[in-house]
Amino acid sequence: MRSFEPTLAQSGTEEITNDTPIMIWYHLASDVNRYAAQFDFDYKWKSICECGRLELEVEKDLWKQLTSPDYPNHYCNSMKCQYLLSAPQGCIVVANITELALEPNEDVLAIFDGANVTDQRIRTISGFEISTVSLRSTSETMTVYFETDISITNKGFVLYYTAEDAPVDDKSNVADKLGSSKHLGIIFCILLSLITGTVFGLIYYKRLFCFAKQRGRWHGTSVVGFTNLSHENSS
Repeated sequence: MRSFEPTLAQSGTEEITNDTPIMIWYHLASDVNRYAAQFDFDYKWKSICECGRLELEVEKDLWKQLTSPDYPNHYCNSMKCQYLLSAPQGCIVVANITELALEPNEDVLAIFDGANVTDQRIRTISGFEISTVSLRSTSETMTVYFETDISITNKGFVLYYTAEDAPVDDKSNVADKLGSSKHLGIIFCILLSLITGTVFGLIYYKRLFCFAKQRGRWHGTSVVGFTNLSHENSS
């Protein structure tokens, strides 16, 4: 039960949330001063045990907040929420977990480097922890997965996310370097083939010259397959 102390004037807004019925009782203690008394309130229905928006836009130089369902109230059992964080092209996603209160080893929060839970896992955490290390993706997308079991619940998690420029030495630059190395390797192989061919060509022509020089001294059948090749000694 919540009560407000009587005052001559009170302004402002106070928000009250509850997952059970609420009764509002208003009592005017005295009208001796004959001042007008006014009491205003608004209300809205809020769904519980729902993951909320699953596709989230990430912006540069702007930190946005993602919390567990129904935070700061306890989350529900048997939840499976998969959030996709998408940054602008040429940027990566940066996330900081500032609060974590989960059932240890049963309720988990997992961060993946990509657009699905089948991509490389960056981190999986459970229990009570505050992370001081920023989590970074290697591309424009990051997946945040939250799962709970059927027993104990807790307050949940608070995660802030933003976008920053991708590092200069990213995968595309690595691919360019590999491509340049491949081209250099091809050029080297061509030069090596030319040098090798030249050397073998010189050796061949040298042997051919020696063969022609010695032809006049041979008698009988050639050992290279010419059966009718015979020469008389010129001396």
